[in-house]
Amino acid sequence: MTAPLITAGEILFSLKTFVAALLALAIAFRWNLRQPYWALLTVLIVAQPYTGMVRSKSLYRFVGTFVGAAMAVFLVPRLVDMPLLLTLALASWVAICLYLSLIDATPRSYAFILAGYTVALIGFPSVLHPDQIFFVALARVEEVCLGILSTFLVNELFFPRSALALYAKRLAALQEEVEAAGRTLLSDTLDRSSFGLRLSRLYLSLFSLGPLSLFAAYDASHPEEIGRLERVRGHLSHVLPLFSEILRYRESLPGWETACRTAAQDSFVRLRESLAEPGEPSPGRPGEVHHALPDLHPFVRGGLSPLCETLLSRLRDVGILVAESRALWHRESPLEISPLPPPAPHRDHDMAALSAAGIFVTILAITAFWRETSWPDGATATMMAAVASSFFAAMDDPAPAIFRFLGFITAGSAVGILMLYALLPMAENFLELSLCLALVLLPAGIFLGRPERTIDVLAFSIGFGGLLALSSAYHSNFVSSLNSALAQSAGIGMAAVLTRLFRSVGAGFGVRRIFHANMNDLAALLSSPEGEGSPHPSSHVPLGAIHSRMAPLAIRLGTLSPADRERYSEGLLHAGLARTFWRLTREGSTLSQDLSREFQGLCREMAAFLREKASRRRLPEAVRLGVDGDLRALSARFSSRAPEVARLLLEAELLLPSLGGTSPADSGRRGGR
Repeated sequence: MTAPLITAGEILFSLKTFVAALLALAIAFRWNLRQPYWALLTVLIVAQPYTGMVRSKSLYRFVGTFVGAAMAVFLVPRLVDMPLLLTLALASWVAICLYLSLIDATPRSYAFILAGYTVALIGFPSVLHPDQIFFVALARVEEVCLGILSTFLVNELFFPRSALALYAKRLAALQEEVEAAGRTLLSDTLDRSSFGLRLSRLYLSLFSLGPLSLFAAYDASHPEEIGRLERVRGHLSHVLPLFSEILRYRESLPGWETACRTAAQDSFVRLRESLAEPGEPSPGRPGEVHHALPDLHPFVRGGLSPLCETLLSRLRDVGILVAESRALWHRESPLEISPLPPPAPHRDHDMAALSAAGIFVTILAITAFWRETSWPDGATATMMAAVASSFFAAMDDPAPAIFRFLGFITAGSAVGILMLYALLPMAENFLELSLCLALVLLPAGIFLGRPERTIDVLAFSIGFGGLLALSSAYHSNFVSSLNSALAQSAGIGMAAVLTRLFRSVGAGFGVRRIFHANMNDLAALLSSPEGEGSPHPSSHVPLGAIHSRMAPLAIRLGTLSPADRERYSEGLLHAGLARTFWRLTREGSTLSQDLSREFQGLCREMAAFLREKASRRRLPEAVRLGVDGDLRALSARFSSRAPEVARLLLEAELLLPSLGGTSPADSGRRGGR
C-alpha cells in the first residue's frame, strides 16, 4: 500500500494550528494590541505536531523574546544619537547570541537565536522613534506571549500527541536498519562504496534522533521510558563505528593465515545469522528475548593472530550491543557491556565564530546601504537579513537555503497582497476574516507538520502574515505594502549574497575541521596521564568528543564526490582508534618500569605524528613508515611479557591514519563539494 498524500494526523495538526491562530488573533483584536499579526505569526512559528516540541519551543521562544526585547530597550535610547555605535552594538548582540546558540546545540539554542534577532526586529525599526521603543517592545512581548499561550492551550487540551511515541517508532526503525546493514557488512557480496553511503544515511538517521529525544524528554509523564530509549540509541551509536572497523579488518583478510581467515569467515556467518533472527519477541513472554542473543562463544578463540582475535572481539561487541538494545525494548538487560564513553557534544568554536562574524558583517553592510541611500524600508531589510542569516547559520553553506527561504517568503508576500486587496475588503466581521484566512492557513498547516517542509512554510507564513499586518480595523496602502514586500525580499537576498561571499564553506571544509579536531584529540588520548590500570578521567573527554563527531563526519562524507569520499572515509575509523588508544594507555599503566619507558616513548612518537597530521596535508613517507616500524617492533618485544599491549599496538597500526588526505583540503573551502 502507498502512503496517503495527507494523513489524519496532519489534518488534525492543521486544524489545531488554525484554531490557535484564530484564538490569538481574536484576543489581540479584543484587547486592541498594537500588532495583532505578531500573535498570529507566533502561533505558526511555535506550532508543532507533538506536545514535547510545543513545550520546548514555547518556553525558549518566550525567554528569547523577553531577553531580546529588554536588550533593545536598553540599547536604542542610549545610543540612538550615535548611529554607528548603535549599529555596532545591535550587530554585536545578534552575533554573540548566534555564536552561543551554535555552541549550545540543544533546543535551548532557540532561546539564544530569538534573543539575537528580536533585538533586530525591535531595535532597527525603532531608531526613528526611540521614545516609543518601550511600548514597541512591550507590545512585542505581549503578542508573542499571547501566541505561545494560545498554541500551548489548544495543543494540551485537544488531542495532545506525545513525541515519545514518535521517538520510539523512529528508533525501532533505526535498529532494524542497523541490523540489516550488519547483515550486509557480513555477507559475501559486500560493495564497499555503497555500504559507505548506507553508513552515512544511518548516521544521519541517528543524528536526527538527537533533537527528537530532547523534545520527548519534555513529556514528564514517562521519564523512565525516555531513559530506556536513550540507552538503546546509545548502543546503536556505538555499533556504527564498529561497522567501520570490521570493514577495515575485512579488507586485510586476504593477507592473513588460512586458519585466521577461516575463523573470521565462520564468525561472519554466525553473527549474520544471529542478526537475521527476530529481534522483537512477544511482549507477553519477555523471557524469550534470550533467543535473540547470538552465540558469543565462537567469537573468543585462542591460537589465532592478534589481529584476528581483535576482529572476533569486535564481532562479539556488535553482538552484545545489538542483543542489549533488543533486550532494552523489553525492559531487560541480560548482558553487561564494557563502559561506553560519556557523550560529549561536538562544538566547533571557530565555525561558530565565523558564522557570528558573517552575520555581523551582513548587518553592518545592509545598514550602511540603508544610511547612504536613505531607504525608507531599510529597517525591514536589515531585520529580515538578521532573521534569515540566523536560521541557517549551522550549515556549511547557508546561501542556498537562504535563497530558498527568499523564494518562499516572496511567494507568501504575493499571496498576502492578493488576500489584502482582493478578499479582505469583503470581510465585514471576524467570521468572514477567518474564512479568508482558512484558505491559506489550513493548507499551510498540513505542510507545517512535515519536517522537510517546516522552514518553507515558516518563510511563506512570515511573508504572508507580515504583508497582511492585520489589525482590528482594515487599512491598506498598496505602495506601502509593495515597498514592505520588496524590502523583505531585498534584505534576505543581500544576506544570501553576503553569506556566499563571507561565510559559505564546502562540506569538504567541514570534514577537514573534524579531521583536525580528531587528530588532536587522539594525540591527547596518548598523552593522558594514567594510573593503576584505570583510565584517567581526562581521557574520557577526547574519547567522548571523537565519538560525537562521527555522525557529523559521516553526514558530510555522504555529500562528497565518490573519489573524495573514498579518500577520507578513514575518518570513520577515528572512534575505533580512540577506543584502542584508551585501552592502550590503560594497559600501559600496568607495565614494568623498563617496558613503560619504551611504551611512553612510542606514545609520544604517535602523538607527534597525529599532531603533524592535524596541521599539514601530507607527511614524508619515512615518517609513517617509522611509526609503523616502531609499532611492529615494540609489539614483537612485548608479545611475551605484555601480550595485550602487543595486540593493541598491532590494532593501532591497522587503524592509524594513512599518510595522504588527512583532510579534504583539495575539495575547496568556498562552497564546493
